[in-house]
Amino acid sequence: LKAYGAAIDSIRLHGEVGFAKIPFDCPDALIAIISDFILSLDVVTVSVVYSLREDGIKFSVRSELEVIDAGKMVAAALEGVGNGGGHKGMAGGFIPKNAITKLEHDMDENIQMRFMKQKDMQQKAEI
Repeated sequence: LKAYGAAIDSIRLHGEVGFAKIPFDCPDALIAIISDFILSLDVVTVSVVYSLREDGIKFSVRSELEVIDAGKMVAAALEGVGNGGGHKGMAGGFIPKNAITKLEHDMDENIQMRFMKQKDMQQKAEI
């Protein structure tokens, strides 16, 4: 329940992309369930949920848009700081602790900008 509460308290919308941060270690399965929950909101078509862990940051990404591939999105968004991948509708990723400093001063803003850039690139590629 604490993880759900933290995610709900931290939800930020950028258009139809919902971002949620869990500021503590959370099991992979629970991060994925919360990502599904965020995606179920009427105004969200892509969800990015991340959990801060002792060894880094764990991501779960979901997309219900045909033009947005969650696996490609997370892989490209984390390039240079971590890794990720998965399927068109669901994916995961990880930034190791030693690479978090590459996210500059505002980690949350940097993460959101990285994912929004990839979303925009994928949508433009479909046009």
